Amino acid sequence: MANKNRNIGIISTTIFHIGLLLFVVFFGFATPFPLPEEEGILINFGVDETGSGEIETQMAIAQSVPQPQEQIQPQPTESSEATNDVKEEILTQDYEETARIEEQKKKDKEKKKEDERLEKIRKEQEAEKQRLEEIEKVKREEQERIDAQQRKIAESAKQAFGQAPTNSSGDGTGTKPGNMGDPDGSITSKSYIGGKGGGKDGIGFSLKGRTPQGGSLPLPSYPTKEEGTIVIKVKVDQNGNVKETEWEPKGSTTTDEKLIEAAKKAAMKAKFNQDRNADLIQLGTITYRFNIK
Repeated sequence: MANKNRNIGIISTTIFHIGLLLFVVFFGFATPFPLPEEEGILINFGVDETGSGEIETQMAIAQSVPQPQEQIQPQPTESSEATNDVKEEILTQDYEETARIEEQKKKDKEKKKEDERLEKIRKEQEAEKQRLEEIEKVKREEQERIDAQQRKIAESAKQAFGQAPTNSSGDGTGTKPGNMGDPDGSITSKSYIGGKGGGKDGIGFSLKGRTPQGGSLPLPSYPTKEEGTIVIKVKVDQNGNVKETEWEPKGSTTTDEKLIEAAKKAAMKAKFNQDRNADLIQLGTITYRFNIK
């Protein structure tokens, strides 16, 4: 019985709520159309807190309309102009600084190039100076060698011709100035008296420590009928070969060119013994006596 009443109660409650919901849907949420006007007290339009009269004036209406305000363009101020000037000055300074740096780089590059050119010239001049000094040194050494050789030859010639340094102005054993001897004698002889003739077949020689190969010297030709003595200076090497000949006035009694030439040719054919200990060039004389038999 209790369960039956409970079920009846549930069903009844459900039906009641469904009916209430339907009522609200159909009757409670309906919107009237047209919409009802807003209710309230209408107030007079005005722009002043106080006024008098019963007529609305146009001035009042005009005054009620807000006037558009002019837009004021911002004028450049001194501060903005100063800022622009500062910016321009900074840009100018940056440009000038960049230009100065570039100019300095260019000058440095040109200076380096010039320094390299001058250094190259200096090295070339130094090399040329060293080359000239080396040439001068070689010339000096060669000249010293030649001078030494000439001194050696001169000493040898003095020994060969018996012309050792002396304070006298002549030659002989007498007490008076002059050259003692005979016009047909030999300048190498130290005998101041005796017979004439320079040696076998009228040929004599003076060459210290040397002797003719074969024991004799070649005979000269006799191209003329002139007579006289011809002295020929000779330069002989270590092998005994006559390298040069020269007519020696001292001791010669004639200046006949044919006799002198014949004597020089005969002297060039002369051959002496070899001597490795002798001077490279040894000086001596060969004397030729030309007589018509």
